[in-house]
Amino acid sequence: IRFEKDRLVIGYALGNKPFNLQTVKKSDVDELLLINQKPSANVAPAHHADPQYYIRGHWRIALKTKSGKLIILDRHTEKGALHSLQNSVREWLQ
Repeated sequence: IRFEKDRLVIGYALGNKPFNLQTVKKSDVDELLLINQKPSANVAPAHHADPQYYIRGHWRIALKTKSGKLIILDRHTEKGALHSLQNSVREWLQ
């Protein structure tokens, strides 16, 4: 994620080559969301003894555009891991 004055650039880099870039204008953003999606039952305890696998679903930080499009910025199993990015995006939006 690259913060620019009036837009946010989201994508990946392989080495120094960017790919899968998406640009969102600040003026197009309607809402910053922190979402927990739990799409299916957690079957990990039946297959793993290690409790690290027991987390069901992922937290997602996303932007909802004025046109209704949802753009996922990052996802993690721990909500707290996304707070830094959430704060940075919130500051950029102001």
